[in-house]
Amino acid sequence: MPSVLSLRATLGGLGIVLCSCAHLGPAPRGPEGTTRAYADALEQGRLDEAFSFTEGEGRELFGRRYADPHSRAQRVAQLRAAADGAGAEGPVALALEHGAWKVLEPLPASATVQSQAQAALTAFLDAAEAGHFERALGLLSARWRGRYTAQRFKDDFGREPLARERLQRARAALAGVWAITADGAELAVGAGKVVSMARESEGFRVVSLE
Repeated sequence: MPSVLSLRATLGGLGIVLCSCAHLGPAPRGPEGTTRAYADALEQGRLDEAFSFTEGEGRELFGRRYADPHSRAQRVAQLRAAADGAGAEGPVALALEHGAWKVLEPLPASATVQSQAQAALTAFLDAAEAGHFERALGLLSARWRGRYTAQRFKDDFGREPLARERLQRARAALAGVWAITADGAELAVGAGKVVSMARESEGFRVVSLE
């Protein structure tokens, strides 16, 4: 069974998702062409040009997100798969804005979401690092709580050679900026890796640590 400490859950969907548009009109480049042009600029580190193909976040946050070559490479692979109709790396959303297609990047989370997600992740890290697996299990998403017992979680943690490294990487990134996702929030932890959290009735819960 995949471990929560190594599996990143992804939403279903293939290729490019076309969202509601602020303005309908002729676009000089179609959605696939825009996606490929964005991928090329991102791959080559031309961040100002790459940013011009996007919508959804400010230039500063965009620069921080893609300053890391691994983060850029991960996004480029997702973009190209979507443009080719494969979508193996997850869907890419675009909207037509004033006659030009724009790739929608994740929006930064509100201060409340930032605080709540950070608190939930901190509690999980504290519990897991201290070996309190019953407590840690309660801070996992419902998907994992339905498949794990505290003992099974403890056993998987002990067998996973990179488990403590993932916990340390997540803790080191706690002060970072969370982004909104379809079902919660995620935090970039470097090298193209993220912590994913789901918003449930009890609050934020851990989906995965990469």
